[in-house]
Amino acid sequence: MTINIKLISAFILILAFASESSQAAEKSIEVTLSSPASLVAKESGKIVVTITNRGHQTLLLPEPKTPVFNPDNHLMGDYITVIGDDGKKPKFIGRFVKMSFKEKKDFYFPITPGQTLSKEIDLSKDYDLRAGGKFRVSYEQDYGDTTLYDTDDYAPNKSISNELIIFVSPELVNGNTTGQTDRSDYIQPQCDIYQDIDVLSAENEAMKWDGYAISHLMDGLETVDKTVSEDGRYKTLYSVNVKNDSNYIFWFGTPDNNREFIDTPPSPGYFDLDYTQIDFRPIGVLRAVAERINTVPYGCGCDPAKYKESTLAWYDQSKSSINYCESFFKAPLALSEGQASTIIHEMTHVADSLVDKTTDYKYGRKDAHELATANRNEATNNADNYNFFVESINSIP
Repeated sequence: MTINIKLISAFILILAFASESSQAAEKSIEVTLSSPASLVAKESGKIVVTITNRGHQTLLLPEPKTPVFNPDNHLMGDYITVIGDDGKKPKFIGRFVKMSFKEKKDFYFPITPGQTLSKEIDLSKDYDLRAGGKFRVSYEQDYGDTTLYDTDDYAPNKSISNELIIFVSPELVNGNTTGQTDRSDYIQPQCDIYQDIDVLSAENEAMKWDGYAISHLMDGLETVDKTVSEDGRYKTLYSVNVKNDSNYIFWFGTPDNNREFIDTPPSPGYFDLDYTQIDFRPIGVLRAVAERINTVPYGCGCDPAKYKESTLAWYDQSKSSINYCESFFKAPLALSEGQASTIIHEMTHVADSLVDKTTDYKYGRKDAHELATANRNEATNNADNYNFFVESINSIP
């Protein structure tokens, strides 16, 4: 057999070039965290975020997960890692902003080769740093190339920042210094009667969708049993499993069904389930959504100078309230990324005694589905997985 040395060499060169190109793409965005020059700013929880495109092509940054885009001086989500000296993360008290993923030109910011973005960020606006002390700060910047404009993919690449150590003074964070007293000064805009009617209609539609989704999940539970021998006597033990439902698996992954068997036969009702278990978490989240709808206070309107036109709404952790933007009122009531779907998404961000709040790991249908396969823990904690699951159960186009 004759071996074509030239062909093999060319193939190796192609693989090497592809590998180098991939590595270069991964290192194209450089993220640096640093301390501001002012000592007061340093000790009040402020940091400087600098993002530079070191590559040779224009790249796209998702604005909801890029710190330099922080309307009203708030991050758009809980994506910065802040760890205290005790190893614990301080409570997130900021906002979760919902931008339409369909409007790619608004969702992504293009950063050109050699361009640098830099901004001072006040972490005390979004993380409870009032106890003060030493904190380790870092984050991962998502990004991708301009093909994202034409696909359903979310930014696939990550650039990891350096870890910055900051020291926070409780006196400065608690507002005893000029410039720190505006942490709670935001006044929620009022709604007119027509906006109130739209919100009420959307809440009622979302409640109906959520109810169908909960019923679907509850119908997917089954009691299983097994007979065991103990001290020469036989007895039956029971457990509850989640059936292999296609909708469940598509958005939340294949259930583990590895729970402990117990002596008494469980009744598969709401209060018999441990919602901290991944298999049951979707039921807990959607049940909590049902309890929150019609109870969470809200406002209407977003400053167009601060929020992109495609911003639908945002949930404020510190005030436990939702703010609906103009795009929400222009959106259809009962379509994907419409009003009812937005309410489902935002309500999953509201923490309560049943379950923890969701976050925004990924955006869009494609990446939300892939998350269900790659990381079930994140999939069952990702807001988009819930609004897409609810849309699927209700056959929403």
